[in-house]
Amino acid sequence: MFRVLFFFSSSHMLIRLTEEFMNFAGLTKMLLKWNKNKDLTTERDANGSTPLHFAAGLPGAGNRGSACIQVFDATTSVLYLPDNDGLSPIHVAAAAKAASANIFLKLPIAKFVSKCPSSAGLRDAKGRTFLHVAVEKKNVNVVRYACSNRSLAWILNMQDNQGNTALHLAVKDGSLGIFCLLFGNRQVNLNLTNEDGQTPLDIARYNVRPSFYDGTVICSSSPRSIALVKHDGCLTEGGGVTNVFFNPFLFLFLRRTLKSGYARLSNSPRLEEVHLARIILTKTMKIVTE
Repeated sequence: MFRVLFFFSSSHMLIRLTEEFMNFAGLTKMLLKWNKNKDLTTERDANGSTPLHFAAGLPGAGNRGSACIQVFDATTSVLYLPDNDGLSPIHVAAAAKAASANIFLKLPIAKFVSKCPSSAGLRDAKGRTFLHVAVEKKNVNVVRYACSNRSLAWILNMQDNQGNTALHLAVKDGSLGIFCLLFGNRQVNLNLTNEDGQTPLDIARYNVRPSFYDGTVICSSSPRSIALVKHDGCLTEGGGVTNVFFNPFLFLFLRRTLKSGYARLSNSPRLEEVHLARIILTKTMKIVTE
């Protein structure tokens, strides 16, 4: 009894009770009913975190009746309360491993954005939106959700304090699957520059290390397809090549150029790069679907 009362005295009992009880969702419902003035949902700990910050990162946070959804529905305004690092609950949800582990789990972000559309544009102390965080944490499910939801087109090109868009970060982090999701969305601007004056194409050209797999060039045209391009001794005109070093990110930019011209790229690829990409495309030997 005294142990329970100790939890009741805590501003974050909605979360900490999970350590003692299995039926967290049921207890959350009971406590929210008991706490009619909703003051517990807005109180913060020493780090400035609210109960929703903690609940947003739990497994199954987006499921109906979960502790996260209950706390959010009780006081939707708590979604806009940042912690001491400027992180709002939507950033926590984007970074949660649970959200990336199972494609069948509902994302709490979908619930947040549906009820509070403007929350999609919330920034942390680094100027990052939840999409920036999802890219950095390699949370494919969250990025896929953002790219497939037309109502979120307005956040796809938002830049952080360093001028980086989500696409910049995807190239920097070498996340090819995430890059393909963003690159394949026509609402994503390919020409925005960061504070270093770099577009995503510039980063792909200078910052990404080329791949080398025993004379096999690896590239990708979609998250599910990998083209294996094997050189046959005459990959380039005028002579053979013994080794092929390949940058899949740069290749996708070049492939877009070959298919649709330079309409979407302000800084055109070099002619020798386009020439090589054209040769690689004509030498494609096999497509393997994952």
